[in-house]
Amino acid sequence: MTRAAVLRNPTVTSGVGQFGAIQSVAPSLGMELRPIDVRDVNAIDSGVAAFAGVANGGLVVTAGGQQIVHRERIIALAARHKLPAVYPLRSFVTAGG
Repeated sequence: MTRAAVLRNPTVTSGVGQFGAIQSVAPSLGMELRPIDVRDVNAIDSGVAAFAGVANGGLVVTAGGQQIVHRERIIALAARHKLPAVYPLRSFVTAGG
């Protein structure tokens, strides 16, 4: 994996902080990041679909309310587009992620 789409909510402090932490280590890992805002389900769908065409990509899902609400959708998108994913909570894994 050389590219990662980071699902985050830019309207909450934790979403900005988590993305900032990921952003700070990405260069040392040779990773290119693309933030995907999770304000609503349409943004998640279109963001992941647009990113899925990029080679060597995967998903990093940050913790947040919208991500939890839409976790089944996020898991299904990762599976449909065959993107490896890192989830913030065990509930994503028990839901099939």
